Amino acid sequence: MCLRIRYLWNRLRETILDTANASLENDVKQRHVSHGVHFQRQIMHRNAITTAFHNTTTDEYISVDEEAIRIFHSSGMRKNIFMPSEDINRLCYIKHINSYVGWKYKQPTLYLYGSDFELYSQADAPSELYQVIYNEPKEELIVCGNGYLLCYVFRFGNRHLIARHTRMEHEILEGRELHLLALEDTPSRTQKCYVAFDACLAVFSVSDMQFVCWRKNLHQRDITALLFFNPLKYLISAAYDGSIKVWSSDWKLQFVFVGHTKSVTGLANYPWGPQFLSLSADQTMRVWNLEVLDQVDKQELDDNAVGIFTSLGNTNFCTHSDHVLHLWTVDDLHRVHTIVGYQVSSVKCTVHPNFPTRAVVTCKDSTVRILCPFNGEVMTTLLLDPQTEVIVDVAYSIADEILFVALEGGNVLKCSTSTNPATILTRWSFPELKLYCNYLLIYEYVIGNQSTNPWKNIARAFAAKHLEVVMDDDEEVESGRSTPQPTVNKNQDRTLLLGGRKDGYLCVLNMKTGETEFEIEGHGSKGVLSMIANSPDDQVVSAGRDNVIKVWRLFPYAAESLSPMMSFYCSQTPLHMCIMTGKLGVAFHEHASATYSVVVYNIGNRARKDHSPEVDHTDTITALTACQRMKLFASASLDGTVRVWSDTNQLVRQLKLNAIPHSLEFVDSKGTLIVGVGKNLHKIDSVDMLPRVYKFKQVTMRFKPITAENKIPFDTKALSTLSKKDLKRLQTSRPAYRFERYSDELTEQERELLTSEEKAKTDAYEALINREEDVIKLKNGEIRVKNLPPRNRYTKNEAFLKYLSIFYDRPQVELYREDEFPVDSAKAAIKKNDDVETEYQKYEDQGFFPSAEKAGTVPVCDLLKSTGYNIEEDKNLLETGNERLVYPSDPRGFLPNSVLVRLLFPEDAKTSAVEDTWRPPRLTDEQLAEIGQTRGTELHPRLTPLDEVGFGLLSRPKRKRRQHKYGGLYTGPKSVADLAEEKALAAFQQQGTEREASIPPGMDPRENTDADRVMIMSDDEETSNAQLLKSMKSSLKKGKKKKARAKVSFGMEEEEEELCLRHPLNL
Repeated sequence: MCLRIRYLWNRLRETILDTANASLENDVKQRHVSHGVHFQRQIMHRNAITTAFHNTTTDEYISVDEEAIRIFHSSGMRKNIFMPSEDINRLCYIKHINSYVGWKYKQPTLYLYGSDFELYSQADAPSELYQVIYNEPKEELIVCGNGYLLCYVFRFGNRHLIARHTRMEHEILEGRELHLLALEDTPSRTQKCYVAFDACLAVFSVSDMQFVCWRKNLHQRDITALLFFNPLKYLISAAYDGSIKVWSSDWKLQFVFVGHTKSVTGLANYPWGPQFLSLSADQTMRVWNLEVLDQVDKQELDDNAVGIFTSLGNTNFCTHSDHVLHLWTVDDLHRVHTIVGYQVSSVKCTVHPNFPTRAVVTCKDSTVRILCPFNGEVMTTLLLDPQTEVIVDVAYSIADEILFVALEGGNVLKCSTSTNPATILTRWSFPELKLYCNYLLIYEYVIGNQSTNPWKNIARAFAAKHLEVVMDDDEEVESGRSTPQPTVNKNQDRTLLLGGRKDGYLCVLNMKTGETEFEIEGHGSKGVLSMIANSPDDQVVSAGRDNVIKVWRLFPYAAESLSPMMSFYCSQTPLHMCIMTGKLGVAFHEHASATYSVVVYNIGNRARKDHSPEVDHTDTITALTACQRMKLFASASLDGTVRVWSDTNQLVRQLKLNAIPHSLEFVDSKGTLIVGVGKNLHKIDSVDMLPRVYKFKQVTMRFKPITAENKIPFDTKALSTLSKKDLKRLQTSRPAYRFERYSDELTEQERELLTSEEKAKTDAYEALINREEDVIKLKNGEIRVKNLPPRNRYTKNEAFLKYLSIFYDRPQVELYREDEFPVDSAKAAIKKNDDVETEYQKYEDQGFFPSAEKAGTVPVCDLLKSTGYNIEEDKNLLETGNERLVYPSDPRGFLPNSVLVRLLFPEDAKTSAVEDTWRPPRLTDEQLAEIGQTRGTELHPRLTPLDEVGFGLLSRPKRKRRQHKYGGLYTGPKSVADLAEEKALAAFQQQGTEREASIPPGMDPRENTDADRVMIMSDDEETSNAQLLKSMKSSLKKGKKKKARAKVSFGMEEEEEELCLRHPLNL
């Protein structure tokens, strides 16, 4: 069992170790981090790229050319290609519905696509389109063309584009091709749209598309790019000459950026901070800062980029040239934290445990600024004359709010930081040059510091002779004993002012009078370079020009405060020092050998930790600082890098700033840095700087809460005594403008209007939801009527019948009989379909005229002769002019179609005339045969008019007949009389056919009278018919049963039926 447990523990240790090593290796791969814009890759295209942008929703790049729409992953790998059937070469992404709008340059049609490029709808613009932009705050689309602007909204489930109003036209825009638009990013009704043409700008209101104003001659050359920087309400315009101008909201010129040597082809917002990007035909991309007022980054391009797309807060963006798509990323390591206006030479932070952290910033203009390092607010400023009072070093006592400043002339100033600007209280002067201080240090001895060992606090309290031990029952140690907590008089906290003089002595100065209370020789006659305090261990470390570092023990309540503990010699000059618990970091430099290294010493055992010279700085180290909680060192150099070292002096991160850092300091326990870059203070967040292992470590740590302080109000009396130059130095310093997500502020009326609109929408939605819920409840039977009407016999019967209908009146579903031989049935159906004439075969002749095969072969002139036309007479009449001739054709030479049809197709014309005659509806022969099969007998076929005449002569008297269910008369089984009658009918039909042939054309047989019809029959026919009737009567007398015979007259007119009844046939 013990072996099993041991094996599992070893397996767990190895697994965790491998994971940690893998994480460290991953961090090592990214050890070198550079600030600014970095090129990722380029994607070649066969056709010219017309549009390219980055979809921030899906983190994909999309390019559009004349053939297709191409989608790429964020890594640059191709994802998909769409070939739209519509002719488009421009595309715009609609963020709030995750859709796209496509169009073709100089074409008047817009196409709305879904996220998968499925066409939803299309909309027509008034004329050709030049530019389309998405108005995200209003969730609408703005298009511009030849002299007009138009706004479209998304309706009907966001699948249709509807013009919000009529297009906006103005005399200024008449006949101008509008390509450059810039929108103010605000949901306010005062949102403006800026339109550029030539060297002019026109402003329009987006809400009603009304003209506001316009400015002309803003540049010497035509405007080529336009951008509205909404956080600062700046309009940025670029021209063909390469100049970039920044305009305020009241059209005042704020700044002019000059750097491009050719025309600017594009402008875009930088992902963070008050900065923007510019593209130029000189094949460069530059980053401009609106607070530093200078170029902060520059990238060389391989070709001429013509388009750029960025988005706030997103590290990825893209540019494109004619045939190449470039992918870029931004590593924003440091950002402007405080605008100082002058170079920052040093930064020191207070470490008093009972007060918030403050930073003491010394600048080259002989000013000392006290600021809050968390929000960048400048609390107070000490203004000195830069020509006569040069600052050597400063020390700040935050508990007393006293600032000590050592000047180059040997004087020490004592100033109060409780006012703004700071007030000089006293000036201490020293008579001899060797007594001048090169370095000042504030040592704060705090008795009740809970961050140290509690037993050490007891020793400190005993030293102060004010100890009161209090047993805390809530806090227990592992041994079961309560930890004693000292309660002391806080007035016994000591703050000492130490100085390092030019004669190499260390001294303790009286903070009230400036007199030297104690001094001790430290570094000979070469002077003291630097001093640092290690308050938790009651130590002070000093370094001198004699290349010796000494560690002193400090006794705050003794007259002889300093006592040497150890010293060690260095081969190079220790330029900078910093300390954490038990570890001392030293920066050396040797210009002769170009050696600039950082070394870590262990004060306890005097061990030295070095690293490889390959990772050392390549230029002079300007600052060195330490973070005790994270056990990190950081150094800054003139080589433009900040390097982070571990407590074992191993390189953790190398940060390339693209600038020269002159000062550096950790401002909190998490490892956040502030760096003096140029004339400002920049901030490097620990999240962007530290490796992943340290981030994981921070998860299990508890940090002191951050306390942000506000600026001390200005003293008006002190301001009145300042010169204009000093007043400008005082007011220049301010915190940098910061924004993560910009949201414009609305007016009170706009907020009320939006609130009322939202309330109306909410009420309408609630009404719809309540209605749907009521419908569902009614459907499920959850709602019952409270006051039911009284029941009666009728309602009960109705309910009972309804109940029975549920069970007994169910619809009868007929199941199809399964075909046992499906193959044979399919073959029979195919054969049947082949025999049946299809619909298109019935109507082969398409068009006005029949086929040429049916046309007459007789020429038209012969037809005219056959009809009796005399052409010569017509000519004579035409010459005499006595009367007007009427020709069968139009006088202009056109022959009417109706005349031509009668001439070419006489038979078809005659047939069509007969077919056009209306006849009453009658059953077909197939229908009659089907009815006969149903009743077991054959029905009489349809009779011609002549047959009806004969049948009328033989018709019997009207008898009582039973109606057939299909509309005819029912007939029973056939008798002998019926058979005789059929024979007679056959004879009459033959006679009718002969009679019909003898009737002249155009004469209706029905015009004959009944007498004429009887006279048609010959004598022989009468004799035969009489004999036939006589035999029929004799057969009936033999006892056979008589059966009534009824004539089926489907579709027969009333006249025909009466005609049959007027001539009965008595059997």
